[in-house]
Amino acid sequence: MPYRLYVPTTYDGTKAFPLVIALHGMGGDENSYFDSYQRGAFMIEAENRGYIVACPKGRQPASMYVGPAERDVMDVIAEVRRDYKIDPDRIYMTGHSMGGYGTWSIAMNHPDVFAALAPVAGGGNPLGMANIAHIPQLVVHGDNDKTVPVERSRVMVEAAKKHGTEIKYIEIPGGDHVSVAARTFKDVFDWFDSHKRKRPAAKAATNK
Repeated sequence: MPYRLYVPTTYDGTKAFPLVIALHGMGGDENSYFDSYQRGAFMIEAENRGYIVACPKGRQPASMYVGPAERDVMDVIAEVRRDYKIDPDRIYMTGHSMGGYGTWSIAMNHPDVFAALAPVAGGGNPLGMANIAHIPQLVVHGDNDKTVPVERSRVMVEAAKKHGTEIKYIEIPGGDHVSVAARTFKDVFDWFDSHKRKRPAAKAATNK
């Protein structure tokens, strides 16, 4: 499956760079984060802050990034890490709409990979939040979202809080499904700038 890659002009291979995986929404493709959202505003932030960005194409138009589409995302991460010098403690994931769902679900299945998450206008399974309690999360949703109800993010945020997750929730008054994405790109990169990968807490041994 195709993906699109952005490499900042400051990258020369002499030091490890952070990597952001950006997951597009339903009906989008690997070009969405490049060409939509205020004509590439995400890449402007990446350039200014020194991030490599990879945007995989979600297999099938409504895959929700599960099954083969999830494997595609992990394959893209592996390929970018082979081709570029990537800081293993600074691999991040964000996504909008279906990509927000994918951000949560992929991280839940690969909890040791990501340093921080930023799902936007998405949702997920709150029962899986225990798997990623150690991963800091920035969650964005508009309270006037007619496509993915704001309750989808609220439920996930509450589940994260119950597990002691470091979380920041930005609920935008009057925000619709689309406009909340680009207006919070700065917040997403601020969040990524301030976090490196943490390991899950070791589970206490139990006596039988």
